[in-house]
Amino acid sequence: DYHDYDDDNDDVNCNNNNNNNNNNNNNNNNNNNNNKCLSTLYLRMIGKISILLYMLILMDIYLEAYNHIISRDSRRKLSQMMIDLMYKRPRLDFNENYFITAYKYECAILRQRKEIMKSILINQISNEREYLKKLHTDKVEYGLPPPLIEKCLIAPNTDEPVLCPVYLLEFHPSLACTPSLIESIDESVRTTITMLTPKRQIQCVILEKLFFDYLKYEIDTWRPLGASYTAQIQKDLFSPYFIEDVVQMSELCNQYILSVQQRNPRGDKKTRQHFLLNELGRLSDLVTLRHRLLDCMWECEILSKLYLSISNRMGFNDFHLFIRPLQFESAKYKEGVEESKPPIYITSIHDDDSLLDKYLPSALPLAIHELDETQVGKFSFRGKATIMEMLETRGIENMLTVLQVQTVHKNGLIAAILLAFNGCPAFYTSHAPKFKNGLIRTVDTGNNSVNSNDVSGARIGPTPLAVERSTHQLNAEYYPEAFFSIQLEKGPSRDRVYNAFIKKTQGGGIAASKTTAESEKIKREFISQFCHDYCERVQHASLRAQIIETYNSILITLENVPVIR
Repeated sequence: DYHDYDDDNDDVNCNNNNNNNNNNNNNNNNNNNNNKCLSTLYLRMIGKISILLYMLILMDIYLEAYNHIISRDSRRKLSQMMIDLMYKRPRLDFNENYFITAYKYECAILRQRKEIMKSILINQISNEREYLKKLHTDKVEYGLPPPLIEKCLIAPNTDEPVLCPVYLLEFHPSLACTPSLIESIDESVRTTITMLTPKRQIQCVILEKLFFDYLKYEIDTWRPLGASYTAQIQKDLFSPYFIEDVVQMSELCNQYILSVQQRNPRGDKKTRQHFLLNELGRLSDLVTLRHRLLDCMWECEILSKLYLSISNRMGFNDFHLFIRPLQFESAKYKEGVEESKPPIYITSIHDDDSLLDKYLPSALPLAIHELDETQVGKFSFRGKATIMEMLETRGIENMLTVLQVQTVHKNGLIAAILLAFNGCPAFYTSHAPKFKNGLIRTVDTGNNSVNSNDVSGARIGPTPLAVERSTHQLNAEYYPEAFFSIQLEKGPSRDRVYNAFIKKTQGGGIAASKTTAESEKIKREFISQFCHDYCERVQHASLRAQIIETYNSILITLENVPVIR
């Protein structure tokens, strides 16, 4: 009985110990769960506080810009954007755990947006201050704005300024661009999301964060306007030496008025005033044409970088962007160019690069210099004499021709980029032919010797260009048929214009020994003809890009529609 009693006691003790261990484990698990919940709540609270903090700083930036805006419409638009910011909430993905990732990325997006807006607006204020200091004179004349009174720095909104401290009588109405800037950034984000079509909410947030990272990098590494062009173009066109000096331009305007009045002293008062206004309008037209040309060349600089990047991805070299400059006087007559046209697809030349000129300049040229550099394309805004020369009728017409050629070149770059990008939409990336051993499988899998880029279907051997493209296109995302070669498209149009010029000047139509004004007039006509001819090719490429984009948009839309059986 004693031994039996002891065994029973041992069993009871063992059961008690097991129960105690289980209770301890349960307590530990509960403590761990509680700690995990508390840490999760803490992280979410920190994320929410950070979001509110950056929203507050961004709101202060908008309010400081609001104090400088005079336009009623701009103030109303910015106030609506501030209200939208107040009601902005983090975008949560319910497939994620605890929403920590969403809070983190939303906080990063607001921080990047705050830094971008702050950098742009501070730069705008500092540039305006420098401009007003340049205009400062002892007496206010020429209708110039009053000088900057650098007294009594204040913070217009809070105790400490978010942008930069301003003076008591300092206003910058140009900050009315703030709502347009915010709207353009938001539209760019929406376009990026539409192009890349993320499937989940958290992917949209991450994509927006990447967009602001790239935008912040571009702003931080911003290069001066026209840095990619040649040194002579930067000196003649981009330099603010004389044309942007308001005092010197005002003096030039006064001298020009006196010269115009001396040229037309007769007639009644109304006729002389009308003539004077027309002549002064030329000076305004010249300044406007320069600004339009600067904007166009800046856009061409950005588009050229995109074009070169796309051409390298597609396996083509950089020389497709450039065409060797050839002047009217140096051109030779070519037979058969009147009927020749560039290939519909670049693959139709059978990967033969003998038709291409491997010309690679060290900097971007002006588009007019590919046709004429000595007369129509010769101008400078650095001195009084050159500007007075351009104020003549032929000078304004020459500038209009320069702007026309540059605009057509820009449209060609836009069409080429759109055609390449629309040839690689999200639908094609998800439904493209499968890759096998890192190479794209052709449609004809039975015979691998057939070149898939050959339109006629003829079997050809591997040319050097084909071998180079195959090394570039191991994991190609673009179709080579979508490549638009600027050099191949411009060449036939320029050759036809040169043949017509040679016939007209040397074939007995017009003598070659004409005055400069008459020679420039003839060249302007032929340059306009070149622009019209090349513009037709650009329109065809743009139309192809729009058709492909419309078709792909329909396919992508139908993908999101559920199948009904």
